[in-house]
Amino acid sequence: MRVWTCTDHDGHNPVGTASVVVAFNKEDAMEWLRFALNEQGLDGDRGFTLKELNLDKAGATVLRDGDY
Repeated sequence: MRVWTCTDHDGHNPVGTASVVVAFNKEDAMEWLRFALNEQGLDGDRGFTLKELNLDKAGATVLRDGDY
């Protein structure tokens, strides 16, 4: 399994959004996130960017730091 993050999808309020997706490939990850957004009443077809996390190296990834 692989892991992707997304910080630019549709949201309910004018604040930052962030999601984590676990899937076998990027195409499946896109579909999982579209489905999850639609389930939340958000526009999963608006477009968003997935960034794959490197699982070969230990560390932390800050998705949103509040500096907008």
